[in-house]
Amino acid sequence: MNGHKILVAQNDPVLAAEVSSILTGAGYTVAPTVSESGQLSVAVAHHQPDLLLVDLDLPGGWDNAALPVPVVYLSASPGHPGPLVLKPVRGHELTTVVELTLRNEALERQLRERESELRTLIANVPGAVYRCELRPPWRMSYFSDHPLNLTGRPAAELISGQTSWADLIVPEDLAEVSRVVETAVANRQAFQCEYRIRHLDGEIRWVQESGRCVEHPDGK
Repeated sequence: MNGHKILVAQNDPVLAAEVSSILTGAGYTVAPTVSESGQLSVAVAHHQPDLLLVDLDLPGGWDNAALPVPVVYLSASPGHPGPLVLKPVRGHELTTVVELTLRNEALERQLRERESELRTLIANVPGAVYRCELRPPWRMSYFSDHPLNLTGRPAAELISGQTSWADLIVPEDLAEVSRVVETAVANRQAFQCEYRIRHLDGEIRWVQESGRCVEHPDGK
């Protein structure tokens, strides 16, 4: 048993029985069939399925955007966006599409959870987290919520390029910062450096920075 529960929305009792038999034989738990679109929300809340298998010809129409579960569609004709199984239903095709849809949903859920964990971690870091270009002026593509306190400028100003990070570094420190970063990038090493930046209010502030070049799979 794979432990996944599927809710079938199908107004043809013969096809509903056929589909349910295929899914049960593949190890899925099948909730009682829904024959009208108006029953979907209640059935989803009651049975809490992992996936909906919905016939596009279901009377009354329906809006899957309001349903918190992935959907596989049944249709007599191709062309509908999203996971689709054509009628007449072939057992192998049905189980394959269902399995891939569930697997994709699991991966997306894991990604959402990791992104949430990362946001929580970043929010509690006593400093700023950033991502920028390798070369001066180090234009930012991401900057956490702290730059306003650090620089007096919002993250949007740094990301847009209106102000670059190099613009903030005092001229006497800029060459050394460039040297440290370029050496670390060339050697694929982490780096640390301390330097001064000028806050929007004119005050000089010391920054301690740690970073590392992140490579793409193609080596860039």
